[in-house]
Amino acid sequence: MLTCRDINERSSEYLDQQMSFMQRMNFRMHLMLCKHCSRFMRQLEAVVHTLHRLSPQQSTSEEQLEELVDKLHQDPQA
Repeated sequence: MLTCRDINERSSEYLDQQMSFMQRMNFRMHLMLCKHCSRFMRQLEAVVHTLHRLSPQQSTSEEQLEELVDKLHQDPQA
């Protein structure tokens, strides 16, 4: 079974669909059982969705994106 740390570290792989079927199932199983990780993933998905909707004039720099991801990884309950 994956740990919360595994979820945090592999969240990008999951969102980018870079996991095998079994890895995704293990990831989803943990999310079903852990409300904290489930909340973290919902927040991360919301950030990704929002960033995709930005117009080109509003686009963020690579550095800003890295800062945002670092903040989310530091405090998954924010």
